Amino acid sequence: MTPDRWLQSIDHSAFRRRLLRWFDRAGRDFAWRRTSDPYAVWVSEVMLQQTTTAAVANRYEAFLCRFPTASVLAAASETEVLRAWEGLGYYRRARNLHRAAQVVVADHRGEVPTDPTVLRKLPGLGRYSANAIACFSRNDPQPILEANTVRLWSRLCGSRGDPARQPLLGGLWRTAEALLPRKRPRDFNLALMDLGAVVCTPRSPSCPKCPLKTDCIAATSGRPEQFPKARSLPLVVDESHVAVLLERQGRYLIRRRGTRTRWAGMWEFPTAKVEPGQDVEAAAARLASEFGGRAGLARRILELRHGIMHFRIRLNVFATAAKSESIDDSADSRWATPVEMASLPFSSVQRKIVSFLTDVRIGESRTSVEGR
Repeated sequence: MTPDRWLQSIDHSAFRRRLLRWFDRAGRDFAWRRTSDPYAVWVSEVMLQQTTTAAVANRYEAFLCRFPTASVLAAASETEVLRAWEGLGYYRRARNLHRAAQVVVADHRGEVPTDPTVLRKLPGLGRYSANAIACFSRNDPQPILEANTVRLWSRLCGSRGDPARQPLLGGLWRTAEALLPRKRPRDFNLALMDLGAVVCTPRSPSCPKCPLKTDCIAATSGRPEQFPKARSLPLVVDESHVAVLLERQGRYLIRRRGTRTRWAGMWEFPTAKVEPGQDVEAAAARLASEFGGRAGLARRILELRHGIMHFRIRLNVFATAAKSESIDDSADSRWATPVEMASLPFSSVQRKIVSFLTDVRIGESRTSVEGR
């Protein structure tokens, strides 16, 4: 059934009442839901893009404490912003947030606008984010669609198509707008998000607990998990990478990644991908030689595994002493102690290497490195 036809088949007032009653009993409580400050709401919405609520719950208040207003955020350096964002991933969001704060200061005197049309002109904000900021900060009746509500609306309507494409996407937006109440739009939107997150889950949805089950075509079918159409996922790719710890007088060489690379602007130890058929030790030796490492590598000191999108990466970390004439400090390369690295932004996996260096057990590894 199309969203438009489904809308004609249900009692709109009863639908809203059941949903809001459920929300009054079961709605989730998060720090970002206890504020109407447009800036604080904006920060939360950007953080929540492609990130779990659990991850954001651990970082949201600390970020606001460090950058309490758009003006403070705009005045900070990109390095400071990336360091505060570290661990949340998708760092383009942090750079867009930073640039948008500078626009807010320049064009809006530091006051975050609440008009969705104006908000959508800011870097990194689309229709959902702009509507969410307006709705959650000012209780403005704006429809929203995000992952949980897209799935929920698709199941309610019994739509099997791809909700990321037209015409279904447009129908879902019209549905969200048509059912939005004028009195409690904020709670209504939050209720839909919560229902999708805790009841109408991607797998094994709890239909008997759903307050909207009588209006849900997918629930009536007995196969709700088949709605909407599953998007094909890319195949998982296994990769092998190496990193080298080049040490010179108690400092280690680190590099800043380029602007057009993954983790742009983040710092890292020299790291390279191991090509298929290439020996890991040989790849590490070649990488070390490129940056002034002495002949021969110490034993492998660390192995880390992490995932990025559809890539599964095994990172082997080696260490060696650097030649005295190796690379000098520059804007994008420097020699730093683990203490000095604490103020610089690293990706999560590279931060684990920094943490390893600060551990007292590194004393044994360092002795072996210096002895070669």
